[in-house]
Amino acid sequence: MNIALAAGLELLLILIFVGCIMLGKRTGLLKSLIGLLGTVAAIIVAVIFSSQLGTFINDNYVEKPIEAWVMNQLTPDPAGTQSTLESIDFDDLFANTPSFFTDFLNNFGIDIKSVSEKYLEARANDIEQAKIAAVENIAGPISEMVSRVLAFLIIFVLSLILFRLLFWLASFIAKIPIIRNFDTAGGMLFGVIKAILLSFVLIMVVHTIYPYTLEKVTGYTYKQVTEKTIVYKTFEKFNPLSLGYKD
Repeated sequence: MNIALAAGLELLLILIFVGCIMLGKRTGLLKSLIGLLGTVAAIIVAVIFSSQLGTFINDNYVEKPIEAWVMNQLTPDPAGTQSTLESIDFDDLFANTPSFFTDFLNNFGIDIKSVSEKYLEARANDIEQAKIAAVENIAGPISEMVSRVLAFLIIFVLSLILFRLLFWLASFIAKIPIIRNFDTAGGMLFGVIKAILLSFVLIMVVHTIYPYTLEKVTGYTYKQVTEKTIVYKTFEKFNPLSLGYKD
């Protein structure tokens, strides 16, 4: 199954490249250039402003659902359960660190020792507040990452729509005979560059949503799947849009 998923990721990247090259050939140099610059500008705008929008999304829409989801994951069998602070034995989790608990935290790059120390420190004063703090310390990095990615995608798409207006204007200029002669080859070249940028965005999104989707269905972690790839793994290694995520 993990080999099939790895092959699917590889095929998806290849299709992006083939599609972008064919589209670039059809579109031409000028419109491809404006489209590329619009994509780059959209990425830059999204990176700059995704932090502020991500904070708003996290505080109003994502934080509480993620905390509820995290509490369900702090039990050996989270499927179909609705865990509460009272039903979770936090002392046992931090004292014995069962495998399901450590695996869950490791999947999201959360430092177990740091969370444990904060829990024990808070527990000395108030056990209920210590439980709340433990959930927040675990859920916080996850909800912030999800919110940041959602914010990035929202701003990215809206920015692309705005730059699409410039693309429409370029269609008139591209009809000039002299310019038209250079359109095909140049369009294919910029198709390759655009495919690289879109691949970086895709890899960031897949890395973020995988633990909530395919991992639950297949039982394979993101790393177990991607280590079977060649193209995908290479692109991920040099992806400048990682936004600080950890394997």
